[in-house]
Amino acid sequence: FDPLPITPGDLLFGNFSVIGHPSGTSADIEDTMHFAVQSGVRARIEEMALAQAAEAYAAMGLSYFIWGKFDEASASSRKALELDPDDFIAFWTLGRIHFTNGELEQALAPFRRVIELKPGFYAAYADLAQTCAGLGRKEEAEKAARQLLELLPNYLLQNPDDSRARMYYAITLAENGLKEDAIREGGKALELSPDDPMVLYNCAC
Repeated sequence: FDPLPITPGDLLFGNFSVIGHPSGTSADIEDTMHFAVQSGVRARIEEMALAQAAEAYAAMGLSYFIWGKFDEASASSRKALELDPDDFIAFWTLGRIHFTNGELEQALAPFRRVIELKPGFYAAYADLAQTCAGLGRKEEAEKAARQLLELLPNYLLQNPDDSRARMYYAITLAENGLKEDAIREGGKALELSPDDPMVLYNCAC
């Protein structure tokens, strides 16, 4: 591209303003900015090498899921898996889409695959346990819950400020009848994130 015929002085003194859309449509950029304002997340534009295209599509899919655009999230995640069949974030996003839509049978395979690819990813165990419980698969649900209970203490030693992990741990402890330990972990989660809706909801329960 030829350089724009604009000097730094033009920009500093307000003679011109330059607006660009580095990728996607202007509507996509507007959606991103709107989400950033609502969620308090700072919007950021990042260039990635072609070799990282799968990672970029997976991140896009997760962002679309958080924004509630499930069709776009699914398309981006599937594109990521075309480029990298072992992208665990893409599988997790697909599982979350199915789970949120009440498609529990379809959610099973993605969550199981996440655990195969990333055994230390605690959220997948919680998701799998909930999915299996919803399907009446008691044994697999209990197994996933036990694995989560074993995994989280080590994770929290390395990430002591992760309030949501502490809340997952508190819930799992409560489900296993360890009430005092659950109250302790729930209290720590609340201290770390007193304004987090997920933490507040589960502490109230």
